[in-house]
Amino acid sequence: MEVAEGRILIVEQKYLNKTWKEIMNDYVGEAIWLRTKTKDLKPGQRIYYRIKGGINDSYPSQADAKEIKIINE
Repeated sequence: MEVAEGRILIVEQKYLNKTWKEIMNDYVGEAIWLRTKTKDLKPGQRIYYRIKGGINDSYPSQADAKEIKIINE
């Protein structure tokens, strides 16, 4: 959903041209910020990811990405 320096926000549904702040009060579902060094990630992409270590239980959750792969549709 959002790509920031060193991290990405992943949500279950695709929201085009929306930010987390715009949908967070109405959004129902999983959301996680992943810290990553992976380049070329863009909002709206489908990805596969694996977590390294534990997950912080905040909302959205927070974790370090062990692996991220872009899924070509």
